[in-house]
Amino acid sequence: MKTFQFFKVASVFAILLCFSCGSTEKVITTDGRVYELKGGKFYSNGADVTEELSSEEKTEIQEILDQRLAFEKEAKEKKEALEAAQKKAEKARKEAEKKQKELEKKMKAKEDARKDFFQAKNKLKKQRAKYQKRLDRGKLSPVAIEKWEEKLKGLEQDVQDLEQNLKRY
Repeated sequence: MKTFQFFKVASVFAILLCFSCGSTEKVITTDGRVYELKGGKFYSNGADVTEELSSEEKTEIQEILDQRLAFEKEAKEKKEALEAAQKKAEKARKEAEKKQKELEKKMKAKEDARKDFFQAKNKLKKQRAKYQKRLDRGKLSPVAIEKWEEKLKGLEQDVQDLEQNLKRY
């Protein structure tokens, strides 16, 4: 296990070392010539031309390189800022979708509670009418009257419970 970690660390170090040592930059001047900068030396077509260039030409090449590097840095920063803004917008969109779903769920629960309340109220109304009709005709025994009254009390309690549930929303 420790050997694996050692090789992992060693390989990362070797890769970083290669990248840091071998940095070369290509520069194309305004007259179309291509130069390569390795460290402090200038190369053209693979040949070292550092001594052949005047200080003005070296300065011009270095300025072109500096401008390009500054432009690349600015472009990278803008890209990162854009990616961050996109990430933030995506997060806001997901949050809005989540809130929308919660709201829809809450509205559905309220509608279901409303529906249940009115169904229970309707059932109570019908059962009362049925009880009253039978009571008026004299078709109920004292035991049946007691059962009906218990049944109606239970339905009234259901209606009250559902009304409280509806008021929660």
